[in-house]
Parts: sequence; structure tokens; C-alpha cells
Amino acid sequence: MNMPDPPALEKVCGKCKRTFFKQDDYLTSTSRWRVCSNGNLWFNCKCGSTLMLPRGYYNWYSPELAIRGSQRNLFQQFFARNSLPHIPAAVMEVQSLLADPDTEIKELVAAVKSDPLLATEVVSVFECKQRVRRNTEGQGTVLPKKARLDLAYAITYIGMNQLASMVLVAALRKFEISTQVFDPEVFWRESRRVGIISEHIWCKVDNPNGKDRAYVAGSLCNIGKLVVALGYPDQIDALVRYLADPSTQTTWVNAEKILGAHDHRVLGEVGAAFWGFPLWVVECIRGHQGPTEDIAQEYQKLVWVVGLANILHHWVNLEPHRFREEDLLYFRQNLNLSAVDVEALVDRVKCLNEADIG
Repeated sequence: MNMPDPPALEKVCGKCKRTFFKQDDYLTSTSRWRVCSNGNLWFNCKCGSTLMLPRGYYNWYSPELAIRGSQRNLFQQFFARNSLPHIPAAVMEVQSLLADPDTEIKELVAAVKSDPLLATEVVSVFECKQRVRRNTEGQGTVLPKKARLDLAYAITYIGMNQLASMVLVAALRKFEISTQVFDPEVFWRESRRVGIISEHIWCKVDNPNGKDRAYVAGSLCNIGKLVVALGYPDQIDALVRYLADPSTQTTWVNAEKILGAHDHRVLGEVGAAFWGFPLWVVECIRGHQGPTEDIAQEYQKLVWVVGLANILHHWVNLEPHRFREEDLLYFRQNLNLSAVDVEALVDRVKCLNEADIG
């Protein structure tokens, strides 16, 4: 069924000055379409900047547009019985500011301060990165208390690109979870650890300039578990109970198969499309558990880094049953790392205690 064209609305990208007017303009060389809590439609221009269409101008839009064909059936099934919460409009505004090269730091500070949870998350991540890098790399010094809590300094230290994804993570952390056994705080703490480990591995195998992307991708690779918790709380509780039983000794993916639960990688793709994650995060969601077909070549190394980080997280937690040796071999060989290299990475990660990673 062909949908009628929406009313024409002109938008001009503040970064590259591209003009959008007709429907075809909006559907050409754009990405990361998502709807905010106010019903407005947000998207990214080819240059990376974030733009918004007011509610009522997108009768042709569906999150299915971003779903791979093989996953659309599950997407439809999921939303037939569940719904996912939308990202708050305030978070989208912060992302829009971050994409504007003319945005001043004081504007960002004001926008972040408007959301107390986001401000807390920014300071928390900043302090975590300071501790981790000091303890594992010998870099940095202890900052005065005032400097550590200064949002402007924290935003500058974290970097605009990583902050754009951080505001999304902060929004996801606000979602109410009605589980009894699955603990969202434990989930987010473990996600941050995988992000930190991903950052370390990236610095070992590539240019350190890409470490922030590795941190974000590692932090979000298991987001499918959150989608399961939101849509199928009984399933996620059953999985946590099953894996906590010392007699099971298996991986999360295998437990999903045994219990007939949904694959968190697939539901991670559903959530990623709905919330407008960048493609490099989607690829890491798909491939972080082991060999996966059709990973875009430009993101393969990032996927391998995140996959290895996910394994090392279980390694240092003394959970060898939570990963497969063949997957460890696959990731480290693709990254040209020897067994000795991996053991050295494990030693570095082990020096981080609970307070370091948060």
C-alpha cells in the first residue's frame, strides 16, 4: 500500500548546509531515524549532524526500515505484544547540539544539567576513565575535587563523539524494568566493564584515536538483554536463575536455546533500530558472541575487539563457562593477538577493582 507524501517541510543542515524539502530528500543519504517521547522524528544527515521533523510529518516512517529483512518478522511479533519506551526529547536535543560545530561548551553544560541523571552519568564516566587510565596506563594525575566535578571539564575530557552516545545510554538507564531477578544496575555495571576492556584492546591493536568508539560499542553490545527485560521480563529472570545455578555452567546464548528464550542479539538489533543506534553499534550487537556472517568490512575489527572484550570480562570474573574457547581463538587470531598478548591484557584488566570501573 502506497502512503501519501507528507506535507513538504524545508530543513537545512547546520553543518553541511544540505537542504531537505521533499520526501525523497529525507530518504536519501540519511540514517538513524528514531521517534522521541514527544512524537517528533529525528534523523542524521550524511555529514553526521542531527535534525528533527515535527510530529505529523512522517506518516511513511516505520522502524522496520532499519531492520534487516530476516529480522522483520520478529520485529513485528515483538511490537504486536510489547512496546519499547521512546528516547526523551531532551536527550535528542543534546545530540543535536553535539552535532552542531558552532555549539559552545556552555550550551552543552546547560543542556546536560537539565537532566540530573545525564549529568551524573557524565561525571561518573569521566571519573571512571580517569581512574582506569591512571591505573592501567600510568597516565593522568589525581584532579582536585572541583575539577573532577566540573561538567565543562568532564565533557571536554570525554569528547563530543562519545558524549553523543553517552546521552543515549543515560536515557536507556532511565527505563523502568519490571523484573524480579534481573538487576539493571548489575547489567549497566557489567556493560561499562566491557566498554573499558574494549577500549584497552583497541589501543593494543589500532590507533588510540578510535578508543572512544570501542568503549561505546562495548558498553552497548549486550543491549539486547535490556530489550528482553523490557518485553519479556519472565524470560530474562528465568535466564538469570538458570545461569546462576552452579550445575548449568554454560553460555548466555546456549541458555537461551535451552530455555526457548529470544536471542538477545536479535532483539538487540530490534532495539538498536528503534532507538537509532549507529550502524557500528548494531554490527557489534550482532557479532559480539562469535563468528557472524555479513558483518560490514569497515566494522569487522571493532566487532572482533568487542567480542574479545566480552570474553575477557567473563575471564577476569572467573567465569570460563560463560564463553567458548573457539570464540576466544577466533577473535584473538583475527586481531593478530597471541595467547601471551591476551594473557597480558587479562593481567591489565585484573588490576581494576570494583571502585575503578564503577
